[in-house]
Amino acid sequence: MAEENKNRTATVAIVTGIIALFLGLCLGVMFGGMSGYLVGRSSAPKAAPVIRPTRTSTAPQRVTPAPSRATPTPAPRSTRPSIAPTSAPSQPGSGPGNLPQAGALIQEVVEGSPAADADLRRNDVITQVEGTSIDPDHRLADVVSQYKPGDTVILTVWRGGSTRIVRVTVGAHPDDAKRAYLGVRYSDIAPEQGTPQPSP
Repeated sequence: MAEENKNRTATVAIVTGIIALFLGLCLGVMFGGMSGYLVGRSSAPKAAPVIRPTRTSTAPQRVTPAPSRATPTPAPRSTRPSIAPTSAPSQPGSGPGNLPQAGALIQEVVEGSPAADADLRRNDVITQVEGTSIDPDHRLADVVSQYKPGDTVILTVWRGGSTRIVRVTVGAHPDDAKRAYLGVRYSDIAPEQGTPQPSP
């Protein structure tokens, strides 16, 4: 009887041990899984926050330009020299701008005449005709009358302080077709009186 009790006690102890061992294993697995889950969660990197793109308007915006203040620009300075009207001098002399000492001062050029065709102008002074000086002893009308209509003569002309050579083909006089005609009205410059004298 006593031996049977010992055997029963031993069997109970073995069963109890097995149950305790099984419970310990279950608890160990449970606590191990729990602790592993917690450790893994704490060590996992945090997910970056999701940034949603903002919706922008694609409609074109109207930009109103600011009014600009106009800066006045200075007017360009002209580099051309000013041209002042000049009048023909009235007294003879040898300096620039003065009339020659002698000659025929043109008062008028007849339109369509040989003088007009040769570009003779009012206030020109004819000082020579083919080398003959125009003076009180050799008046322009007398010298020109020595030529025939159609002849080409060379005139020395003073204009505005300079001397130029002009070729003129004389024509026929309106009153006498045989006489040479220049087509100017002039005044003789008389050096002894100092002023032009109108031709008769």
